[in-house]
Amino acid sequence: MINALRRKTAIAALLALCGCTTTPSSTHERTKAINMSQDNTPKKTHCLGRYLIDLNADVAVDADFVYAKGKVETRLNFLKSDFERLLSNRETNLKNTPHDKGGSMFIGRTELAPNRVLIQSWTDSVTSKTMHANEEYIYLPEKRTLFLRKTDSDASARSNTIDLAKRIAISYQYRNPNEIPSGVGFCINSGLMADNKLNSEEVKAAFHFKQYPSVSVYFNSYVTGNPDTELLDRLGGLPASLLQAAAGMTSLRRGNSNLGPVKGQELLVRASAEGKRSYEFLWESQGRDSSIEYPFISLKLTTTAETHNGKIIDAPFKTDAEALQFWDAILQTLRLRPGAV
Repeated sequence: MINALRRKTAIAALLALCGCTTTPSSTHERTKAINMSQDNTPKKTHCLGRYLIDLNADVAVDADFVYAKGKVETRLNFLKSDFERLLSNRETNLKNTPHDKGGSMFIGRTELAPNRVLIQSWTDSVTSKTMHANEEYIYLPEKRTLFLRKTDSDASARSNTIDLAKRIAISYQYRNPNEIPSGVGFCINSGLMADNKLNSEEVKAAFHFKQYPSVSVYFNSYVTGNPDTELLDRLGGLPASLLQAAAGMTSLRRGNSNLGPVKGQELLVRASAEGKRSYEFLWESQGRDSSIEYPFISLKLTTTAETHNGKIIDAPFKTDAEALQFWDAILQTLRLRPGAV
């Protein structure tokens, strides 16, 4: 259940969008916050798709990747015998599963390249034979790494699907998690799709901070064919009931916030209830139409405002300045990886 503090924080974000309860910050305040963030804590650069972001070395990152409409899964420490067994078992299982319209669920197996296989089956065993489920198994024996990409496609376009799978299959490269590539490509978990052709790429990542376990930061990026309205222009007027709920809420910062050539806007809100504070920070870049260089990007911070023994837990930051410092230290490192496109 959403508690009162989280609800008030969400309302505060909406109010800030239309300019209510706003406390604009000056360039001096932002510069001060960024300067405060400069410390000696070891940092690690993470490659997420075609973008980089710097985080403290002890931050855990959970990320999912979509490439050419297919979610890409990575399995490490995978033996060649495991790879062969996986393919054999999957093919056998599909062949032994009947389709209600006749035959089995299995359609075919295509060798895309050495140790790179496409297995196709029907997506629906009951109603029709119109859609294929495509499973690409890419095995790099020297690195004991398996990449698995799954998509659906129209049965009438099977030859096109196979041609695309062959092109994508040769683009997989192993990447040490600490390695920042210098060449063209889209970073995935322990890998790189070494390609710069326009396609539907997406990254979803969650950052977990050892020092601030009640803080959640989320990164999302995807290629868009239709950039949305800017963050601060998406909402107009609000009902009087929401305006009345504005007590105790403050927009710490709202406005344009560009990262080099990447145009963006941010909305940073703090809410209070029972003497406790909660924060909701959001930065967005709507991206450019059909661009892998300038996709839609969002970075969001939210603090946990759960209750313990009937009492609301305060946000972990002691002051607004500390919250802004934490935010700026992350956001200001977000940039396109040199050579990615």
